Amino acid sequence: MDDGGGRRRRLVIEPRDCRSRTLASTTQDKNRSLLLDKVRASHEEALERLRLWPAAVAADLDAGLCFGLLDPVSNVIVNAVLTAAPKNRKMRRARRRTRRRRRSRRRRSLDGSVTFLTSFFPYLPEWEAVYYLLLADADVLVAARLVVQARGLRRFGFTSGTTAAAVRLALRCAALAVKHPHPDRLVHAWMSLSRRLDEAVSVLANRDVRGLVALVVHEAPAPAADMERAWELAGSRLRGRGIAARHYWHAMPLQMALLHAIQGFYLQALARLPSGELRSRYHRSLVKGGNCYGPMDPVSNIILNVVWYDAAHPPAEELELAMIRPMSMSRVATRSFLGLVSFLCTRYPDLPLHDAIWCLLAADGDLGAAAREAERRQHRPSCTVQEAYAAAAAAAARHPKPDEQVELLSSSRAITTTTTTSLLLQNGGQLSSEDVRRLAAALLSPNPSAAVSPTQRKPTKPRQRGKLKLQSQFIRDQNKICKKVKAALHRYSLQNNEPGGYELHVICGMNNLVSGPVYCTDDDIVSYTPLIYFRCHVNFLARRRHSDPSAIAGDGALQLFFAECGNYRLNHDGICCPVTISLPCSEQVRCLYCEHQGIRIVHPSVENFHGREVEFEKMLMKNRFTPTTMDGFEEDFIYRDSDEGTDEEEGNSDDDIDLV
Repeated sequence: MDDGGGRRRRLVIEPRDCRSRTLASTTQDKNRSLLLDKVRASHEEALERLRLWPAAVAADLDAGLCFGLLDPVSNVIVNAVLTAAPKNRKMRRARRRTRRRRRSRRRRSLDGSVTFLTSFFPYLPEWEAVYYLLLADADVLVAARLVVQARGLRRFGFTSGTTAAAVRLALRCAALAVKHPHPDRLVHAWMSLSRRLDEAVSVLANRDVRGLVALVVHEAPAPAADMERAWELAGSRLRGRGIAARHYWHAMPLQMALLHAIQGFYLQALARLPSGELRSRYHRSLVKGGNCYGPMDPVSNIILNVVWYDAAHPPAEELELAMIRPMSMSRVATRSFLGLVSFLCTRYPDLPLHDAIWCLLAADGDLGAAAREAERRQHRPSCTVQEAYAAAAAAAARHPKPDEQVELLSSSRAITTTTTTSLLLQNGGQLSSEDVRRLAAALLSPNPSAAVSPTQRKPTKPRQRGKLKLQSQFIRDQNKICKKVKAALHRYSLQNNEPGGYELHVICGMNNLVSGPVYCTDDDIVSYTPLIYFRCHVNFLARRRHSDPSAIAGDGALQLFFAECGNYRLNHDGICCPVTISLPCSEQVRCLYCEHQGIRIVHPSVENFHGREVEFEKMLMKNRFTPTTMDGFEEDFIYRDSDEGTDEEEGNSDDDIDLV
């Protein structure tokens, strides 16, 4: 694409280009009205069936809402029969519903179904949940399958423990949102029926009330859900209706799915870098230039860019750090995201942004595979790879040395280095110091004009004072978190009878805004703000002490941990457990606190934590939290070099001060 002067225009993607489109308010109102008609039809059919049941008097119609694990009509009947309260005179009077109360029940069914979907999926607005429910004829599980299909979640684990826990929570949130008279009974009934859905369908067809009641296990706590058959039945209903979701137009979930995958790439790359170099040097080059685009797979590209930038532009002084700032991790992931889509949109100018993200999701973030996917969709390149890298590095990803990075990634050195890097990374284990030295030697340009020079212009006194102040504050915060993490690892070792203990590799994610905010008047706890948060969520990499660093599995391999620690107590009794980096385009464990802050933390799929169950319900009832889609794109003041602009240009603010 030319700009009119014979030069091709770079299609640089910025955060403002990633805004989501919404339906017009009139269309939203129309969809809601149409959905309400479908809900009304389901209720009327369920009421007609209940009149034929021999024990229909036992049904509590106020509890008969259309969300559950079966079709809407069956859900109304099951909820009305199995969640009915014991019969009494007051309940009998309450069943003499007026037309107004029937309308209220239908609206509650609609609102509960919408809440089910918005609780089950992150970043799903209510108007979009209404749209998918309308396509699915008010069937919540069919609508959920449509969302999975539309978002391209090809690895979504319908039968996983994470999904089963999410369904349980979504049912409870839906019941609470519409003030169901017996929410615990509703959840218990469906968890019991989830293992015997075929029998439930047969009992409903035979109008056998006693048989339906007998299927429910009357014990506490409720049995774990088995969602395999429920999703299979929903899939058959979806195929029977011939429903297909339209092209996905809401940008945020697609962006978040790709950012979630990119976060996993960075965690894998951190686990492969040697501990000594990562703590002393590579934390800087990771944040400044560790992008995941390049000629190799995303993880190898991160390592390649990190090692090259450190070798070509070493720091003037080293600073030992055991933690990478959470916002720094978010920024480098966001810049990589923008660099990836800018590369594709520049090389294929007729490729829409959403289609570019689709190609990247289909290719698991591999730029070469994404380009092939774009060409398979009949898009033709209009510029060279070097020009596309220029758009990615110079403008979108804001690389500090864009021309040098473009020369590296598009030159013959990249091909040679790809072979070297592949040999070093082929076993998937952690690199040694010797490995990264060999890699750095292969990456450095033989051009004498590109000589390594760590010198920088001398900072002014205000900047130097600000730098020292920032260093001191960051070190204090890091030491505080490290103590909490080591205490959590010690407790974990004792609980699992591992006397050798663990050694910390790096802290790679933290959200200290958990369990709150609470108004505080205690000056001894906090004096600078009346609002406090009691807990934090932390991700860190660690391995068993005295183990083999090159191990790729077993006791010696690095493990990713999640810990929930107290903000004001060292010996907090929170959880600490290993977690698994989920595959791209798979289900996610939700935490409302971390979603609200836009911080990507890997949470455990089984263990409970604050922000998943009780707090999720409370926050859902009070507010609709909206996370920032592209959080953390502004310049990272911790790693800003002194020679990147003058004091006058940067405003001489603390946010522009270099930490290292």
